[in-house]
Amino acid sequence: MDFTVLAVFTFEREFVSVRVGLESTIAEVNKVLCEKWTSLSPLSIELSFVRDGMKNLIQSDAELQSLAAYVFAKKLQTVDICVGVVNSSVCNAIVVSEVCNSSSSCVQDEDGEVRQPLKSSYWASLLSSVNQTFSGGAEQFRAAVLKYSIETGFKVKMTKNDKVRVTAVCGLKDETGCKWRVHASCPPRLPSLFRIKRLNSVHSCGSGFRDMKHPPMSKKLVKSLILNKVREKPLIKPKEIVDIFKSDFGVTLNYYFARAGKELALKHIYGDDVLSYSNLRWFVDSVRRTNPGSNVVLEVDPGTQGKFKGCLLAATGKNGNEGRLGMFYLVGHVPRHG
Repeated sequence: MDFTVLAVFTFEREFVSVRVGLESTIAEVNKVLCEKWTSLSPLSIELSFVRDGMKNLIQSDAELQSLAAYVFAKKLQTVDICVGVVNSSVCNAIVVSEVCNSSSSCVQDEDGEVRQPLKSSYWASLLSSVNQTFSGGAEQFRAAVLKYSIETGFKVKMTKNDKVRVTAVCGLKDETGCKWRVHASCPPRLPSLFRIKRLNSVHSCGSGFRDMKHPPMSKKLVKSLILNKVREKPLIKPKEIVDIFKSDFGVTLNYYFARAGKELALKHIYGDDVLSYSNLRWFVDSVRRTNPGSNVVLEVDPGTQGKFKGCLLAATGKNGNEGRLGMFYLVGHVPRHG
């Protein structure tokens, strides 16, 4: 009997839903999770569920399929599965070695010692088949194409690129006639149905060369890969981001992309700087309206250089003798995130 059940995977207060059944595999699930949460890698994921107050690990395809059968038999609507991160220090060295023997994404240090595969090790298989769906629309598909190019070393270029359709071909098509091509599209106003319609996954132009010093890159991709890092550490420096890309993805990130990606991440988390400064007037009015008797002064120095000029925000209150008491003042200059 063929059936599927809805599994809700939760990681760091976010979730993604995946249908699992008797033919589902952990590798397929891990691929979806790594696309959703870019800080994860297939070898770092630990899946578990709680039954009768006990934590149960899902360590094989058979265990995943058995869980699906149990949920189906019990006629439950969904099953909650927790996504954890395995401590890299307890990884089995033999397993890592076997993976490295079949992957070009492993890193060797100066002594030739093999280390754990990079977080980008699965990027080469992101474009897998016709009808593969990208729920994040054209933006997620473009990111997948870029990741594929970074990992495999094959140059790609977009021949069609808009909100409802994207076509990518081999970057050496004109010189070599390479037939590699992928086309994806979606119905208007339905970006969640963005899917691959045509795919020729074979390159006839020769072997790809993974450019670790000058990889193809975009600030949007950098933002998506460091978003959680910036959320945890808003004052992270661009140099630290460069170091993260070197250790996690094995590439040298240009300082411009590190800084631009961080700015996009901060904007995603905290909103737009311009709007924040514009809201100062609203904030002053709100304080006066909700705290009668308070004295709030907002001054702007037109002589201050920079995009946002200079802002002085001060607040006062009353003490026990009905006297004025200065509470705080803030001088705002041009915001610097790096």
